[in-house]
Amino acid sequence: MYKRGQIVLVNLNPQKNSEAGKIRPCIVISDTDVNNIGYVRIKGW
Repeated sequence: MYKRGQIVLVNLNPQKNSEAGKIRPCIVISDTDVNNIGYVRIKGW
């Protein structure tokens, strides 16, 4: 699972307006224990 501070590739599609919708490197900022719970999809971002 992902650890806090780890850099992962994230598919940022679909994009809104002029946002770049590509696969980009992102930094995991959530706590490692929370990441071990499983897959969570955040809507509205």
